[in-house]
Amino acid sequence: MAFLPNTILEIRYVDDPQPITEKSLPARFWHAFRILMFPRLVGTNVQHLSIPPAFKGTRTQYLLMRLRQFVTSVIIVEVYKSLSGVVKRSPQPLLLPATTVAWIIAIYWALTMAYVGASFIAVATRMSDPEDWPDLFGPYTEAYTVSRAWGRVWHQLLRSICTRWSDIVHRAFGVPRGTLVSRLVLVNVAFAVSGLIHSAGDLAYNGVCFGRSWPFFALNGLAVSLESILAPSARRAGISGKSRAWRLLGYVWVWAWFTYSGPQYRQWTYEIQTAGEEPQRSPVKDAVLLYM
Repeated sequence: MAFLPNTILEIRYVDDPQPITEKSLPARFWHAFRILMFPRLVGTNVQHLSIPPAFKGTRTQYLLMRLRQFVTSVIIVEVYKSLSGVVKRSPQPLLLPATTVAWIIAIYWALTMAYVGASFIAVATRMSDPEDWPDLFGPYTEAYTVSRAWGRVWHQLLRSICTRWSDIVHRAFGVPRGTLVSRLVLVNVAFAVSGLIHSAGDLAYNGVCFGRSWPFFALNGLAVSLESILAPSARRAGISGKSRAWRLLGYVWVWAWFTYSGPQYRQWTYEIQTAGEEPQRSPVKDAVLLYM
């Protein structure tokens, strides 16, 4: 089982130089708890570069910023809920692709609402410092490829979990690092695991829906793989995101891709709702669907 990584030994917080092996048992539990509850691993030696920079300012300024974001997110989510009720009553499934962008924006702000609420409480009670809670999402201007949309703009709450399984596959099969094959393994295993995790939310509808969300994530793994395969040729041809024209073309590509793939995630829920099988009210739905 040498290919299984030892997460506890590999991850350390930069403000805590004491090795985990030298800590007391309660300290080890606290270390593991922080890794489990804060999966973006902010402040550790393995924090990903895509995590937005830490907030620079006073605690009061941070709290005021989060309060504004919370109010904004509540308004946007409530407006979306009102408009989505009209869309759901429409008999035209062709509206699904047309509303994909609105759906993504709604998820963005729903997650933001939950995150800024938690960060406000943690910082206001001095359980955490502002730098422990950087923005959940990166700048949307970075979304000029599907890869960057997922890796730099979207939240990274599942990144460490999903890529950990990619690491296991790398070690188990001896995939050489730094190669195109390594990149493809990383991407597709990570998206497959993400799809399985999100499929848990399918159970909030009924027991036979598990896995209906998975194709969306598998398709996005393929899209990122295609971009990875074409990237070397694009660079040789002088195609770069630094060019305004190519970046605009990239935005069109990303919009077109999610307009196509987004309904793969939502089409089946539309079918259930139009068939009169409304999602069951349950703790699973209330606790999980917000993040799916």
